[in-house]
Amino acid sequence: MAEPQRVGQFVGAAEGERPPFGADLAERVFVPYPIESALSGIMRHEDRMWYRRTFTVPPSWRADQGHRLPPSGAVPLSSSGTAPGGGSCQLTDS
Repeated sequence: MAEPQRVGQFVGAAEGERPPFGADLAERVFVPYPIESALSGIMRHEDRMWYRRTFTVPPSWRADQGHRLPPSGAVPLSSSGTAPGGGSCQLTDS
């Protein structure tokens, strides 16, 4: 099954830069395409970057029912994520 194309926010980052929580990022990126690809809309290489996509967790997803990760569709090998308030996750392509 093909992953649907999604639009996210994107900006290049410097080493050690803190996550831009709550801020709209300057560019739009189409995922799951590689950043360097014309299909992504970015068409350049970035060693470090911020990608932002927002979603609403349904009320029925209670914390005591276990952890859930949204499918990213854009993780080539591995990636880490950080959430406002201190949450974090590791995503790997398997």
